Amino acid sequence: MGVQPRISVTLPVHNGERYLGHAISSILGQTFPDLELIISDNASTDATEEICRGFEAQDRRVRYIRQAKNVGASPNFNICYRLASSEYFKWAAHDDFLEPEYLAACIEALDAAPDAVLCQSLVRLVDDGDRLIEVYRAVEPAAASPDPAERFAARMRNPRCLDIWGVIRMSALRDSVLIGSYVGMDRALLLELALRGRFLAIGRPLFSNRDHPERATRVTRTQTRKDLAAVYDTANAGQTVLSTWLFYKESAGIIRRNLAGAGPRLRCFGHLLLSLGRTWNLAFLVIEPLMGLTPSVHAKAKSFKRSLWRAKQRLLGQT
Repeated sequence: MGVQPRISVTLPVHNGERYLGHAISSILGQTFPDLELIISDNASTDATEEICRGFEAQDRRVRYIRQAKNVGASPNFNICYRLASSEYFKWAAHDDFLEPEYLAACIEALDAAPDAVLCQSLVRLVDDGDRLIEVYRAVEPAAASPDPAERFAARMRNPRCLDIWGVIRMSALRDSVLIGSYVGMDRALLLELALRGRFLAIGRPLFSNRDHPERATRVTRTQTRKDLAAVYDTANAGQTVLSTWLFYKESAGIIRRNLAGAGPRLRCFGHLLLSLGRTWNLAFLVIEPLMGLTPSVHAKAKSFKRSLWRAKQRLLGQT
């Protein structure tokens, strides 16, 4: 390809034939043309390979790599990172799509703010027919604070992780935790990025995230923790991965590794402890060790959690 492009857009995919063509077309149709698209096919068994090779034959910016066997979602995400070497980096999903100005807007914002490490636009949540469900702000205002502890707290408060699909400064990803092989691994990486620099928000909905019945987050809701272990990393097949424990252990290491002063460290550890009271994390710290012995515990706990959430939403709707 000669001169390295300014951004590497990477697309880890497994059996994504239904929406893949739309996703790739939206990337290659950007008004910011100085890009490469790296596709890592995790041993798909549908028409994914045929679709990708078709785009590769038509556009020299496309590089298609096929894994010999299914390695799991998390290793495939990290393979994408290792294949990239541009100034900016982005993960893309096979069922999402971008407006033509997305990359130009994010890169312009990051170019103007050298202390920022990530930029994401407002997010359009759409269904399988591209109908709008909601517009969501992926980056909280406090995530743009010059104070790393405030950014850490903002990221801890955010229940969604749609900023992981933003444009990221490659230097901020170096020596980071990347994508771990457990549920909630994207939250850990976002916490580390928040300690390394500010998050920027584009006030226009230029990124569309698709919610559909085959979406990974929906399919995995019905799976046991042992099943999920293999989805995230096939090397963990048959094991019970204590994701909540791993997340908090990883987060503690992130604080120690990225903050030198005792004051900022203590503030971040305080926010980490507060998160146990705000969410179901404390309950899952207790429940997770039982999941390997009794898989039904996981399903019952998640069902109860969803019931509480629906009750809370109804209560809020009445006030």
